[in-house]
Amino acid sequence: MVHFAVDPGRTALVIVDMQNCFVANSPIAAPQGTVVAGRLNRLAAACRQAGVTVIWTRHVTRPDGSNTGLLGELIPPVADGIISDGRPPGRRGRRQAPVRQLLRH
Repeated sequence: MVHFAVDPGRTALVIVDMQNCFVANSPIAAPQGTVVAGRLNRLAAACRQAGVTVIWTRHVTRPDGSNTGLLGELIPPVADGIISDGRPPGRRGRRQAPVRQLLRH
């Protein structure tokens, strides 16, 4: 195992695309998605407790599917809107600080 110093004030845990359609009960869900989600939730809790910023990102597509590109061609449920719930990104969850504010030097 590698050991290195971590400065919580200059460190962030970035968790990408851990949303329902990629985790469970979906034709595009990862085989061990719920196991991974549990582990990431524990890691995120430990990071928060240590003062590390935790950033969650979410993959979204336009309600009309115009930005699904190759992903939509290869995976029909994506083209059918499985990733988008039809609401603008700002209306999906609680308001978060812009990344530029979180990543100040």
